[in-house]
Amino acid sequence: MASIKKIIIGFGIIIVLLAIMGTVSVVTTLRMAATSQRIYAHPFAVTNAAQDINFRLLSIQRDLRNIHLLEDPQQIQPFLERINIHDKQIAEDFVILFDRFLGNPQDVHKLHSTFIEWGL
Repeated sequence: MASIKKIIIGFGIIIVLLAIMGTVSVVTTLRMAATSQRIYAHPFAVTNAAQDINFRLLSIQRDLRNIHLLEDPQQIQPFLERINIHDKQIAEDFVILFDRFLGNPQDVHKLHSTFIEWGL
């Protein structure tokens, strides 16, 4: 009877220790994943924003060319809506550039003013 009680207590201790180890490993893994995500995402935020601006400018240019080639004025509206969407997304990307760009801030201001002048 005493040996069965010792076996049950030992088995209970093993289960408790395994549960603690499992919890600690899950918490540690989640922390490492969050840290890895921050390490990966932060340095590339400026690069990604600049690439997105470039892509969206090319998309606007393509839509403007398509508008120029249209013969029916009623087909212009979808292109104008896409241009407005791209314009808003470019403004959001400029916010990232203004906030996180580590180089000369005048470069970003010059790029932004050129974009504003291009839109006029």
